[in-house]
Amino acid sequence: MPSQTPSEDGETTSAAETLKNLFKKNKTKILFVGGAVLAVVTGVVISLVEGQDVAEDAEPPVADVQKRQSPARHPVVGHQRTLQDGRTVDVSGYDRGVFTA
Repeated sequence: MPSQTPSEDGETTSAAETLKNLFKKNKTKILFVGGAVLAVVTGVVISLVEGQDVAEDAEPPVADVQKRQSPARHPVVGHQRTLQDGRTVDVSGYDRGVFTA
């Protein structure tokens, strides 16, 4: 690919001159798109900074929160389970959970 391209009047122009001409012709569009991108980036940065402030100011979780309780003892009936490769296996019944008095 040649580094110079013919212009409208037939003369060759350098890549820098071509870019200058494109910028002059599309200056408004370039500035509009650049401004929109800058606004989006600024909004994202602000939301990230605000999110960090919230995380720093948050109170630590309360220590006396109840732990998850195990389910009460109950029987699980026998059933068939299908494996990923398509085979089926029999699962016999069993008791599950914790005995509660």
